Amino acid sequence: MQLTDNQRVTQVSDNQQVTTMSNLHKIDQSNIISLITNMDEKNLNGGAFTIRSKRTGKDYTFKISHKPFNGFNYLHTKVETEYMNFRYMGYYREGQIMRRDKQTKQLKVVDTPASTAISWFIRMIKAGNFDILRNGVDIFHIGKCLKCGKPLTDSTSIEYGIGPICRNK
Repeated sequence: MQLTDNQRVTQVSDNQQVTTMSNLHKIDQSNIISLITNMDEKNLNGGAFTIRSKRTGKDYTFKISHKPFNGFNYLHTKVETEYMNFRYMGYYREGQIMRRDKQTKQLKVVDTPASTAISWFIRMIKAGNFDILRNGVDIFHIGKCLKCGKPLTDSTSIEYGIGPICRNK
C-alpha cells in the first residue's frame, strides 16, 4: 500500500491494519541529528518521530530520550504500539537496542523489527551516513518539538521539528 506523506498505518492486530491521517510533517534527517548525537543534554525528553522505509513503506513511530545513570547518559527508545501509546524497548548500546531481563537480570539484545529499524537509524546518524538515510527513509515529526516534546506553533519550528528555544540551545 502506498501512503501519502501525512498518512501512516497503525497495526491493530496481526491481520488488520488501519490507515490514519495524522499531523505528520516530513523533515530532513539533519534536523534530528542533535537529538541522537548530543549526549551532553541531560534528561532530554525527545518528541515522537516516525521513520518510513522508502523501499517497503513500513513505518515506526519512536520516542527517544537521554537519561543519566551512574555517570553515563543513555539513549532510551520507545516504540508506538497504538496511536500515541508508546512502549519502552530499551537503550541504544554498541549498535543495538539492549534491555535487562527483569527475571534473570541479564542484558539482552531486543530483536524486533522496530528495534532493528531504530538501531539502523541511530547507527547511520552516528556514522554520518546521511545519503543512505536520505535514500532509504523518510522522517516525520508529529507537530511536537523533537527535543522537549512541546507543541510546535510557528512554521519555522514545524519545518525543522524543533522549537525556537531548543534550536537556540
